Amino acid sequence: MKKTVFSTLLFDFDGTIIDSMPDILSCMKKAYSEEGITDVALKPEHIGPPLIECLKEITPGLDNAVLEKVGAHFRKAYDSSTYPNTRIYIGVRDTLELLKAQNIKLYLVTNKREIPTLRLLKILKLEYFLVVVSPDINKDKKMNKTEMIAYLMKKEKINAAEALYAGDTVTDIQSAHANGLKVAAVTYGYNTKERLIKAGAEFIMDNFRGLLEITGTGKKDTK
Repeated sequence: MKKTVFSTLLFDFDGTIIDSMPDILSCMKKAYSEEGITDVALKPEHIGPPLIECLKEITPGLDNAVLEKVGAHFRKAYDSSTYPNTRIYIGVRDTLELLKAQNIKLYLVTNKREIPTLRLLKILKLEYFLVVVSPDINKDKKMNKTEMIAYLMKKEKINAAEALYAGDTVTDIQSAHANGLKVAAVTYGYNTKERLIKAGAEFIMDNFRGLLEITGTGKKDTK
């Protein structure tokens, strides 16, 4: 069987490119405390989905009006943060540089809003992407991950047969598949390897450098 040649890569951000959990959970804790709520269980799986969905999962019985206030507190805290505890995953920078050097087109599609996304890319010096798509890029309507991928593919005239999506959640896999894309799922993010396999990811990577083997631009790092 002929190996697929991927000329285009789409990436999730949190849990795939960066480990943002410490700063996100810290700002969530602060946001809840602003409303006098201190007894909340914050877990890694709360990272990734849109903010209000996360808050509903964390505090399912909380009134919607209070949830909106918590969300506003979080946005204020997170958007002004310097993200001191957010780090780039091992192998990400050198892999992106190698992929870009091979003229592979790189795009970012994330549930993180545009303001913190662009700030983080600048702070972490991760400005490798041709286009960055966030849920609020369309000012008339916030988009989910499936809609964001569709928006990007139409805008950039991306051929699904030559494109691959790299992410760390079941939603990433489902959204990419809905747009005809194959998926490389990373196991070091905010999900389990078992769930990613069950969700039907075509490739499973324990290290971001696995993309070099998948795309044929280098050998997989086995260290």
